[in-house]
Amino acid sequence: MDSNWVALFNGKDLANWHSYIAAPGYPERRYENPADDPAKSYRIVNGEIVYTASSTVNQTMGYLATDSLYSRYQFRVEYKFGPTCAKGVSYCKNSGLLYHMVKDGIFGTGIECNLYWDWPTATAGLGGVKFTKERPNFGNFQSEADKMNQYTTDGEWNIMEVRVWGDSGAEHYVNGHLGGWVVGIKLADGTPLTKGAVALQIEGNDVSFRNPKIRDLGKRVDTLGCTDMKSANFNPKATKDDGTCAPAGNLAHARPAEPFNLQAGRLILKAKGAYFVEVSDTRGKLVFSRFFNQPGSLDFRKVLSHGGYFVKIRSASVLKPHHFPTQKLVVAQD
Repeated sequence: MDSNWVALFNGKDLANWHSYIAAPGYPERRYENPADDPAKSYRIVNGEIVYTASSTVNQTMGYLATDSLYSRYQFRVEYKFGPTCAKGVSYCKNSGLLYHMVKDGIFGTGIECNLYWDWPTATAGLGGVKFTKERPNFGNFQSEADKMNQYTTDGEWNIMEVRVWGDSGAEHYVNGHLGGWVVGIKLADGTPLTKGAVALQIEGNDVSFRNPKIRDLGKRVDTLGCTDMKSANFNPKATKDDGTCAPAGNLAHARPAEPFNLQAGRLILKAKGAYFVEVSDTRGKLVFSRFFNQPGSLDFRKVLSHGGYFVKIRSASVLKPHHFPTQKLVVAQD
């Protein structure tokens, strides 16, 4: 390991970490020693920090947090999702890297760098934390964060990293690619949020973590460019605006491209992402629906009778789903 990095996990126990857990059948609470958690939410398996879900048990929520607080730092961790989701979980393969955490709770008070496989690096202020500017946030998943999943591999180890400069800002990287960032970090009352713990979140699905490490950062060096997402020359890598933003112009980047082709009775989903497909007959009655979470194809001739239909496709974003234009479908007899 580079001499500047400090390992935060010894591979054997969770010394120097605490947890906050809400598990089915147990009171919601903080555990100074995570091993005291009767639900054994976080386990050590082969040098990895592991949470294992059960499809017959409701989800466990919470996080594992460092005892130490950090202000200007680079934190890196490897993570991997497993196949199982807890009972009732709508969005599987979902977790978060939480930082600048200063108060306990189910989500706590701090900042989330999302690990969800479909929009990694998306940002959220937890417990009222707010920013002067952020990209991308949980209000525009489809427009920006979905682009980042092209840099991850589902079911394999991926690397999430945050670079934090006190209350001035932070950057989120997945496998070395800059995704989300925030500027001007404040608590709900406007007090600058300058430091906090780093935490590894669980949200009811299999997830493993390994090699969490941290190192100090010096003075921040900004990447200059246009930071206005509505501008025609928006620079997604810019962390400080340089006053060069042009008029809105082409806003194609601000809305998702159509992820599918529909032709000859066959639907081909060509983009990574999560989508709901609904088919109605000419009277508006829903006759078929399916959820897709990866590229694939569907031959409507095998599931529908001949006739005319309308196909509606929408993204599976939680807070801002995108509805694509309704498509006409004709299923002909062979």
